[in-house]
Amino acid sequence: VPDKALAFGEIFRVLKPGGRIQISDIIINTNTEALEKSKTNPRLWAECIVGALQADLYKQTFVDAGFADVVEHRRSDYFGQSSNEATRKIAASFTAESMTLSARKP
Repeated sequence: VPDKALAFGEIFRVLKPGGRIQISDIIINTNTEALEKSKTNPRLWAECIVGALQADLYKQTFVDAGFADVVEHRRSDYFGQSSNEATRKIAASFTAESMTLSARKP
């Protein structure tokens, strides 16, 4: 999702009060400036890396949308098991991984 803030805001809007969301997504643990320079690389779009955010910013986007009790449950090396060496290298260059979190609409 290119505009995560817009997407999370829409999720918040349609949830009933007390509703919960649990989501897994790709995050990066590197400087987003390097990613900004790579937005024209179709391989990075295909690998879901271009739209990734740093973990703290990802969680803050949920808080900014109005969610409460934003909890990170786990991280995993989603790309490490890929059979494609190029995928593993690209993900490693951005320290990309999967993060699962949950949140609640007050």
